[in-house]
Amino acid sequence: MKNLILVLLMMAVLGVSLVSAECTEWTNSRQYNPNLVASDGHSNFYYSGGTDTRNPWVLLCKNVGECTKNINLKEGENNLQTKIVDSLGNPEYDELSVCVDSKKPVITKTLPSGLTKGNVEFEVQFVEENPESVTLHYGNYLEDLEKELVIDLLASCSVVNKKHTCRASVDLSEFDGREISYWFTVEDKAGNIAGETSAKAKLGYFTVDASVPVIEDSSYSLVGRSLNIAIEITESNFKRVSYIDNADRIPRLKSLCSRLVNGRCTASIVLSKGDHDITFVVEDKAGNVATDSWPGRVS
Repeated sequence: MKNLILVLLMMAVLGVSLVSAECTEWTNSRQYNPNLVASDGHSNFYYSGGTDTRNPWVLLCKNVGECTKNINLKEGENNLQTKIVDSLGNPEYDELSVCVDSKKPVITKTLPSGLTKGNVEFEVQFVEENPESVTLHYGNYLEDLEKELVIDLLASCSVVNKKHTCRASVDLSEFDGREISYWFTVEDKAGNIAGETSAKAKLGYFTVDASVPVIEDSSYSLVGRSLNIAIEITESNFKRVSYIDNADRIPRLKSLCSRLVNGRCTASIVLSKGDHDITFVVEDKAGNVATDSWPGRVS
């Protein structure tokens, strides 16, 4: 009963319409081979259901104690009944619901790519009616740094128009400066797998930059109303230097340097008379930032 409640809860959260919440078995093949055993070694075995609807009961095996013969099923839910008749004509019945899902999940999109900072949000989008598990595989395989993370379907995934989106945040600080490769494995309830191995998966690549830019030195000199700025920066993935005057009536971030010359940002800005509280923001391409400040007054 607990398992049934869990399945129903997953359906409600994910918006998934499963073939059946009460499937006795899941299979990815339309050829189903039940293992039927009788206490009488001279029994006849029958089934009802499947794709053969011509007769109410179809004979599987005759005058044996065990029967293993294929039954043809349709895609989706198959409600089957089995009947075992012993040598004295006594019948024994059983019922089961076998669900067929012969289609693999289809992964349509994975993120991230390019350059990212240490705390990374991975994302996968896929199409699948009956998801069972989603696993993230990541690492630097040239250095044998391989890891995996099983994503919680209930807590980390959503679905819109049959397209699932799953996200997982991972701290990748230990991979700082390295290139990462990753892929997702999506498995359904019938055992179909998308991305079973890296060779068959939709691979993604990115470089980790978990380090903030380093402000080695900074100097500010006020000449009249002009503030002369020189900031020495160490950053291999430099993006820009911006500034904001927190004393402005409406503080607004403004661009100062979009490139470094010999590792330095040099510029001059004209200030209005009065008090100023300026914050300089150094940003790299991964989104890491370092700050410096100049509080002063222009007479």
